[in-house]
Amino acid sequence: MDNFSFHNTGSRFALIILLLGMTIFFKGLWVNVPGFLSNNVQHRSQLSCNAGSFILKGMKSCHPWLSCLEIEKEVWVTERYLGSGAEKIVKEGYWQDHPVAVNILRHEDFFHDFQHNLNMLKLFSNESSPQVNKIVQLVGWCFHQQTPVIITELHPLGAANNIHAVLKENFPSFDTLEFRFGLCIDFVNILHILHSHPDGPRVMCDANDPDKALSQFLLSENGSLILNDMDALPLVNKSSGELVKCGHRELHGDYVAPEQLWPYDTKMYDDGEMPHYDEKVDIWKIPDVCNFLLGDMTGASKLQLHLFGIHSECKKEDPQLRPSARMVLNYYKTVRLRLGWNIFSPRSRDEG
Repeated sequence: MDNFSFHNTGSRFALIILLLGMTIFFKGLWVNVPGFLSNNVQHRSQLSCNAGSFILKGMKSCHPWLSCLEIEKEVWVTERYLGSGAEKIVKEGYWQDHPVAVNILRHEDFFHDFQHNLNMLKLFSNESSPQVNKIVQLVGWCFHQQTPVIITELHPLGAANNIHAVLKENFPSFDTLEFRFGLCIDFVNILHILHSHPDGPRVMCDANDPDKALSQFLLSENGSLILNDMDALPLVNKSSGELVKCGHRELHGDYVAPEQLWPYDTKMYDDGEMPHYDEKVDIWKIPDVCNFLLGDMTGASKLQLHLFGIHSECKKEDPQLRPSARMVLNYYKTVRLRLGWNIFSPRSRDEG
């Protein structure tokens, strides 16, 4: 037993040094696994790829989007499910030891939506702006095989609608009102990107409540929102007067904008008579999504008072009186500065 006892000052000092070293070591492991807010995940901001290529964590150069042959020969799909829905299931996979998300079409009835998701990934991946970092990276796809697949970058923290559990259980030191408001800014920034595309505004249709809306996003390892699910982003063509309609079923609830509700009390819902609308339906939803992100944090009510003015504007019954996503983004930034909050330096947010 004496071999495991420390009876002198030198031995006690050695023990202290050992414990301190172990503390620093394990603290380093906590920061880098999965690497939350660490600089080693900012591969996309450090190296910009040309259109039609990608770069994953650990890669030193860009690689062209994977072809069907590469996917069939080089991508290994595990049995671990990352998510599922009516349209697709998502499994963890590996390409050359790099983790990827393998999106697998679940039923041929949803092939059009699956194809639209690919088209949007390709469209926004071709953008030269650093704001492309707000869209999940396309790695490759194959539609020639029996079951179509789309390969995208894997973000291990998962969907953003799980933000409360992710922060409270795994990263409590980052679970602050300042951090959560940064996610509100991310959300509005992504809306601004969608609404200001040169082809015309894109509307986030697959979002009939805040939880569903945020399930379309991922939480990246640098603490930002990444738009992931893009299978329901119809185009508003204002020059030709072509508006959109989110689906063919009647919508209900306070979350959807007033113009998305069936306007005729005396008649049963008829999809053919349902009026169309524009991207201002997304603006209506901003306050609900931001409040969801803020949660019940201490000080959330005080922050909401700072946001009351712009949120009231977002909830205007007349969609033309609502602000643009750019206006909301600027307002949010002003509030952040007013409160003396700064962007976390490791996050490298690419704000418009």
